[in-house]
Amino acid sequence: AGSEDIAIYGSLQSTDGMFIVYGAIYSDISNDRQGYIAKLDTAGTIIWEQSHGGLKFESIYKIRELPSGELISAGTVWTGPNESNGFLMKLNANGDSIWSKEYIKNDTASNMFKDVQITQDGGFIVTGQSNTDMWLVKTDSQGCETPNCLTGIKDPVAVDAFNINVYPNPFRENIEVSFTLNEKAAV
Repeated sequence: AGSEDIAIYGSLQSTDGMFIVYGAIYSDISNDRQGYIAKLDTAGTIIWEQSHGGLKFESIYKIRELPSGELISAGTVWTGPNESNGFLMKLNANGDSIWSKEYIKNDTASNMFKDVQITQDGGFIVTGQSNTDMWLVKTDSQGCETPNCLTGIKDPVAVDAFNINVYPNPFRENIEVSFTLNEKAAV
């Protein structure tokens, strides 16, 4: 039997008077770390909890509540030994991911986001570090860097360019999606 440990990096009181805690959940069963977020009532009872991540190790270092009640989180995704990317993730009021984006300042560096603030234009300013250098990123409300955001695929992909498999089928709470590119496809 294995165990899971939760590391709480911070908390905030939401506009409904409840509390949001965030950090990372470590599992020695699957040997991974995922971003962790939970909502607690004033007695400390968990209303809901979510873990975010997958094949990469993730940690959430800061969460802010948006005027809409949604949340924006900043953190780090480890991509290899001593290599990581900063990430932003927008969540709905129940902690479900709306979108998530990774950011890289230096391909072979430790890129980490430690804080996020909401800007007057509805976007975000994110601070962190790349190795030992300070790192500052300004995005719009969709997490796109201003002014050079790539929001989609440059060249169209033919419908028959890939095969998608979804497991399990029928769907359950958690699913796995995998795809393979056909040999002739150019993506």
